[in-house]
Amino acid sequence: MTMRDGEGRVTSLEMLTPAGWERAKGFSYGVVSDGGRTLFIAGQLGVIDGATSVPAGMAFSDQYIQALRNVVAVAKAASGDAANITMMRAFVRDMVLFRQSHEPVGAVWRELFGKYFPAMTVVEVTQLYCPNALVEIEAVAVIG
Repeated sequence: MTMRDGEGRVTSLEMLTPAGWERAKGFSYGVVSDGGRTLFIAGQLGVIDGATSVPAGMAFSDQYIQALRNVVAVAKAASGDAANITMMRAFVRDMVLFRQSHEPVGAVWRELFGKYFPAMTVVEVTQLYCPNALVEIEAVAVIG
């Protein structure tokens, strides 16, 4: 996959699947970059426009979707986009809610990422820094 950043620089990313393995569903096993600037994106919550906390009662899927949008917003601030994101880690408070949210999250995923799937890990945790947070997503991007 080849992409250009906001300044016209080209980066190439290669999605990896080891020989004999089935293609991963919803993520890549590995992503190789041919170079560029590395952006480390801090854990993003389901906050609106950089607010300091997640609104009380915000649904899991809404938080996950907003956290994804926030990850992409940080990539765009570095002249990148969703296609530059090579790795994401999602920390969720409830794996069952994560699994139940595939439909609404998938629709927004297609809007933001298309059919591109970075390497990804999802981990269930007991709590996050913000008491109302149900999900936090951190990422790595290679830009230009």
